[in-house]
Amino acid sequence: MVGKSLMKSTSLAASLALFVSVLPANADTTIYYPTQEKASFAIDCPKDWKLEPGENVGDYFEIEGPTGVTFSFRTLPSKTEKQGTEALRGAIDEAVAFLKEHYSDIKIEGPKDDKINGLEGFYLVGSGSNKESGQTEVFAMGWYALKDGTIGEIWLVADPEDKEGFAAAEKILKTFRVP
Repeated sequence: MVGKSLMKSTSLAASLALFVSVLPANADTTIYYPTQEKASFAIDCPKDWKLEPGENVGDYFEIEGPTGVTFSFRTLPSKTEKQGTEALRGAIDEAVAFLKEHYSDIKIEGPKDDKINGLEGFYLVGSGSNKESGQTEVFAMGWYALKDGTIGEIWLVADPEDKEGFAAAEKILKTFRVP
């Protein structure tokens, strides 16, 4: 179950920070999405995290830490307000369907407004029992307006007891930015 402190926090980064003590950063790889030349956003990723790129623009790319914490990132089209609203609704519907397919005993808190490096958005946090492993996992989903007119989507999945993983995840999340 998600800790009470996670549910009471005011930002996704702050939520992650509640699980950890400060560890030294080793972010030495910058990932640009979809490409460095046409980046919608960038993150810094520690060298010991595994990267699984998406095949096409709009596909998720994933990074997984040594403790199993996983982030998934992508962009959604939003050139017009109507297109952005439809894309966001679709992404939220996909998120709900994914959670129902892969988790039981789902608990969700939010949405909560947020800002990361000047990028405004909102997020949800929750927990559930992974249907495959039976383990309780925490997850967070966030959507942020990007300066190129797209919406950045961020997912995080982790073991609720993984303090080291949360520390690394918080540092990565704090680097989410428009280059």
